[in-house]
Amino acid sequence: MLNEVDLQDIPERGKFGCDPTETSIFCEATLGDFMKSSIRTAEVNGWPKGDPKNSKQAGSYLSSMNSKIKGMHLENVMCVSRGKRLFLMKTVIRKEALSHA
Repeated sequence: MLNEVDLQDIPERGKFGCDPTETSIFCEATLGDFMKSSIRTAEVNGWPKGDPKNSKQAGSYLSSMNSKIKGMHLENVMCVSRGKRLFLMKTVIRKEALSHA
């Protein structure tokens, strides 16, 4: 079903009437610290609701971290989970020399 609405009735991006969650705030602060540091690979610990106890909870945290990475436009950072552990990595793009035959 569709209900026609006026363009002004669509909320602004990120304005949904709720405050950021503890996890969202943690992700943003952690990413900010990571980007300022010279660390290239790090394990993420100290989550507000405790470190992940299983892979399902790690997946939820991973989703939050990846959403924040995308929202902050951090193209050179990725977050991955391995079991119940999460890792941040700064990615490096290497150009390979083209051989001309």
